[in-house]
Amino acid sequence: MKRPLALIAALASLLGVAFAAAPTVYETGVLILSTLAGTEYVTVDNGGPRITTVPVNVIRNARSYAKVSTTSGTIAMTISGANELLTGNVGTATVDLPATPADGFLAGVCNAYGTNYSGTITVATTDSSTIVGSSSLTNLSAGTCAQYQYTAASAVWYQVR
Repeated sequence: MKRPLALIAALASLLGVAFAAAPTVYETGVLILSTLAGTEYVTVDNGGPRITTVPVNVIRNARSYAKVSTTSGTIAMTISGANELLTGNVGTATVDLPATPADGFLAGVCNAYGTNYSGTITVATTDSSTIVGSSSLTNLSAGTCAQYQYTAASAVWYQVR
């Protein structure tokens, strides 16, 4: 009796490896992906008249990002890039927060250069929303982020970090 169970377990393990190697679509329409980039979207039936599309990074409580090597001028943050990782030695630059994001959206401006910035980064809005907290980041330390959270009801970005 132990031998057939061991064979079944080995076969299941082997099939699991085979499923993980490539995306597989079953007859029911279920898609299995072994690796996710965080940029994929999932359609969610919320039981109401509307079907919602949700990014995978939100489901798994992760954050998307955009690496930016620009060291001056204006950097337009998109909704798909929740953190701007500034990888160049920024002197003076402006980072525009995304217009009308979802309620609770978190946006970060991060010094990913490795040394402290000696200039000023201005955080700005491109719509009618406002910023509560500092919109002028002077001498942002290496490895730190200024983070803002959006509240849709009042159209306000609050600096939370």
